[in-house]
Amino acid sequence: MRGARGQALVEFALVAPMFLVLLVAIFDFGRVVWSRNALENAAREGARYAIVHGGSRTTACPVGPDALGRSDVAECVGGSPATTSAKQVARDWAFVPSDNLTVTICYGADCIDDTSTDTNRPGNPVTVRTSTTIGLSVAPLFRLFDADFGIIRLDAAITMLVNT
Repeated sequence: MRGARGQALVEFALVAPMFLVLLVAIFDFGRVVWSRNALENAAREGARYAIVHGGSRTTACPVGPDALGRSDVAECVGGSPATTSAKQVARDWAFVPSDNLTVTICYGADCIDDTSTDTNRPGNPVTVRTSTTIGLSVAPLFRLFDADFGIIRLDAAITMLVNT
C-alpha cells in the first residue's frame, strides 16, 4: 500500500510539469491568435478611416496628402492632420500592448512604407500596416539559450480605395 502511494507521487511529479507547460502553451497560442485578429481589425479600421476622410470635396480636413501632394490644406484649422488621425484610429482599435505597436499608412499602388508619392484622390489605394511583437509566457525559461526565443512578430496589412 505504501509503495503504491509513492509510485503515484513520482508519476504525478513527472507528468504535472509537462501538463502545465502544455496548458500554458494552449493559452499562449490563443493569445497570439487573438492578437493577430486584433491587429487585422485595427488595420481595417485605420484604412476605413483613411478612405472615408480623405480626398472628398466635402471633407473639410482630409486625411493624407491632397491632390497636389500637400499635407496642409488651407481650410483646415491648424493644417491637415495628414495620416496622424488614421494612425490613431488604428492604435485605438489594436488591443495589443502599444509600446511595440507600429502603424504605417501609405497611399498608392506601390506602397512600401510611409513615404509614398501618391495622393488621397478618390479611387487611389491606401494601405495600412500594423505590426507588433508578442512574447510567449514560457519563453523566459528558455531565453538563456536564445534571446529571441518565444518572441513572435505579428503583421497585418489592409488596402482599400479612397472614397469619392
